[in-house]
Amino acid sequence: MVNPWKRLGWEGLYRNYIRFLRRYARLRYRKFSKANAVKVVEEEWDHLILLDACRYDMYSDRLEMDVPWKVSGGSETQEWSEWNFGGKCKDIVYIAGNPHLATTHLKRTFGRVPFHKVIDVWDFGWSADLKTVPPEEVTLAAIEALNRYPDKRLIVHYNQPHHPFIADAELVRVDAGTFHSVDDALEEVDKKGIWKVAKEGAVPMDRVWSGYTKNLDLVMGEVDKLLEHMTGKVIATADHGNHAGELMAFGHPHNLRTPYLVKVPWHVIKDVPRMTSERVAKEDTGKLETEHISDTIRALKSDGRI
Repeated sequence: MVNPWKRLGWEGLYRNYIRFLRRYARLRYRKFSKANAVKVVEEEWDHLILLDACRYDMYSDRLEMDVPWKVSGGSETQEWSEWNFGGKCKDIVYIAGNPHLATTHLKRTFGRVPFHKVIDVWDFGWSADLKTVPPEEVTLAAIEALNRYPDKRLIVHYNQPHHPFIADAELVRVDAGTFHSVDDALEEVDKKGIWKVAKEGAVPMDRVWSGYTKNLDLVMGEVDKLLEHMTGKVIATADHGNHAGELMAFGHPHNLRTPYLVKVPWHVIKDVPRMTSERVAKEDTGKLETEHISDTIRALKSDGRI
């Protein structure tokens, strides 16, 4: 694909084009307006698996099937967070692999923490080499939270398939991205993230797309591991997608409502009776009663009374 932004070299022109594209999208993609966006906390689920920046078509292609979808409330994480969590969410424990959902950042956004508990995996699980939180760190934190908060709903927020594309060391190297900050929030680095690198043509788009899809493969492997520990209704979804050159746009600009950004999977990946603390207690009681009855029968048999 010939890259017009590389040819023109006008970053300012690109920013103006995105402003135009926002207006165009409001007219062209009316069914993806915020009026049709899902409020995730109002939906029926026990656990929500959040795959950051996962495009609907990527997810469906990986499963080789059309899965249900919904309209996201944001085209980037901060906008999505503000759309969904303005009210109280005290029945939810949030496993935050993304700094936008960090405790301190939530307080800056809402003036409080809306959730029962936030597990700041972005803090203790951050990899300076990968410039992100590896998915296995989120999985481990989620398993611990399942055991500690058996009666709460969990939102498990993986950073992948969002860049950096950690399966490709060269793509990680050229991706400045958003770095981990020392003040417990976010540090936006004014350098070239992977989508800007791709926009300028410095890395072939097919290699970027390959890294993007491999990131999805990596995180879905961790999701499979996590599902072994989950009961109830579990839904996989995303906060937003990405433009990968469609409509001459890249990445996920704020408030741009195109299907590449706000059409997200809403896929029930597990639906079995939920194991709450009350149910565990009942099953343990039933098991003890059964064992007691068995012991009594064995004693009666040994005495020749039955």
